[in-house]
Amino acid sequence: MCCYRTSECKTATEDITCFKVVLRGIPGHFTSLYRGFTYIEGEEYSKHHDMEQFKDSHSLKGEGFHSFINYPIGYWCNSNPLRHIVICTIPKGSKYYEGFDDSGDDCYCSDKIKIDKICAPI
Repeated sequence: MCCYRTSECKTATEDITCFKVVLRGIPGHFTSLYRGFTYIEGEEYSKHHDMEQFKDSHSLKGEGFHSFINYPIGYWCNSNPLRHIVICTIPKGSKYYEGFDDSGDDCYCSDKIKIDKICAPI
């Protein structure tokens, strides 16, 4: 998932609920589709760089944690039994951008994210 920035860098004033499509491994473990990053349910993850450094970049490919603003449908939801939609949180105080992905879905790119729980298998 690639995120193309449409906003300035923002700071979350409260927790933001978002969604990711991930591959499910052993219970409670998930892997991102493109970068192969492993997440553990309930853990918070941080990127250790200043998100504001990307303010002049349109594409945020490979930067931050990408997630969907709305429940993903269509392109992302093929019938792969290992794909799952998870509910995530961008924690209060995180830096983030809003944008859209390659299929036109609204997305976030943030410096922090937490996988809360499985929402649904696809």
